[in-house]
Amino acid sequence: MDTHLPAEPFASDVRAIVAKGGTRLDDLAVSIGVHPQWLRKIMRGEITELPLLTVAVICRRLRLMPEDIWEPGLVARAFRDFPPSAFDPD
Repeated sequence: MDTHLPAEPFASDVRAIVAKGGTRLDDLAVSIGVHPQWLRKIMRGEITELPLLTVAVICRRLRLMPEDIWEPGLVARAFRDFPPSAFDPD
């Protein structure tokens, strides 16, 4: 079982959010509960894979489903053993 998803689709979405203006990268990191340095490493390509638990937490905090960021078939295979409630909002 694959326990990671590629970081690039998430990095692309973060780039789009920041490019729209009004949101700094560090502020976005804090708003989704991650360390700004960690998010900068993703943006620089130093982190290339995200653990599934990290993906689940980030998606919950962004109020998105993983399929909103990653290819649905890839997500289905990666999360096949996760309970559906893993993505329920808090």
